[in-house]
Amino acid sequence: MSLLKREELLSRNKRRYKDVQLPGGGEWRIQSLSELEKADYENWVLNKKTNMASTDKLRVARQQLIVLCSVDDKGERVFGPADRGAIGEIDSAVTACLNDAIREWIGFDKGDIEDLVKNSEAATADDST
Repeated sequence: MSLLKREELLSRNKRRYKDVQLPGGGEWRIQSLSELEKADYENWVLNKKTNMASTDKLRVARQQLIVLCSVDDKGERVFGPADRGAIGEIDSAVTACLNDAIREWIGFDKGDIEDLVKNSEAATADDST
């Protein structure tokens, strides 16, 4: 194994795509996120100004991942923030499959999003004292 040069690492800024096999049949395409997009998502989850209960925040965080990472065959996002409610109506086996695939694809460990939500709740509680 050889070490990469600085330029070689910085050149790894291309999207990665994966087609996910969904329960009930069919495939759905997901994309990777840039480091900046992933950090923005984490900051969005941690934002204590959302005034959401942790159960609502977890639900919305899961839906937001589907919004951010779902793309068509040309790599264009197919959902916007207004679609989160509609995503909430999809069969939970499908959304669980998508969330698991997305988390792995973008580099979150299992439970990372739940931990982010808990941390945002703890930060809000600490700020209120």
